[in-house]
Amino acid sequence: MQDNKLEEFTQVALRDSYEGTAILIDAEFTCWEGSLASGWSDPSRPAEMIEIGMIAYDAINQKELASFSSLMKPRVNPVLSAYCLNILPISQNDVDAAPEFEHVIPSIAAWLNQHAEPDSPTAAWGKIARTNTTTQARRSDVVDPFGDRHHIQVDELVKIALGINRQIEREDVRKILNIEPITGRHRALADSADLIAFDIALTGRIK
Repeated sequence: MQDNKLEEFTQVALRDSYEGTAILIDAEFTCWEGSLASGWSDPSRPAEMIEIGMIAYDAINQKELASFSSLMKPRVNPVLSAYCLNILPISQNDVDAAPEFEHVIPSIAAWLNQHAEPDSPTAAWGKIARTNTTTQARRSDVVDPFGDRHHIQVDELVKIALGINRQIEREDVRKILNIEPITGRHRALADSADLIAFDIALTGRIK
């Protein structure tokens, strides 16, 4: 496959999976060098959410309807690693002043009740945001706010559209589909909103 051969990709979008309001999500977690690759295998360094961003997205008309974001203070490792501070535009002071995960969950649930349908799926680049949220909710003895909602992996839609069967990085796809870089990369709400550009591009409506 060669870059920028847009005429050769299959048109596919979130609306092909769900004709209604989808919940675009992104989350940032505590991290250390190698933690992502190992799936946060060190039990002393679990993935703790430090920010979540959500967008209620009209998948038919490809429009943002509402948004939510919140920082969170980790409990097990409240001091962010140098590695984490280096790759995320989030400061230690930001998380120190934030509420803990279990205190944000009711706000997430209330927002979902207001802006999502009972069967609205979540959608993200990959599945880490969902799996890590489920794990942390279980560890914190709180209800997972996303429950059993279906989850759509936008990266899998990209693979279908481009006709590939290997993992491809988000920034590589951005170049292939001529999607402009975003301001605030690795902030959860900005990365959630960025999924809209990918969804529009996957329908062939590149502006």
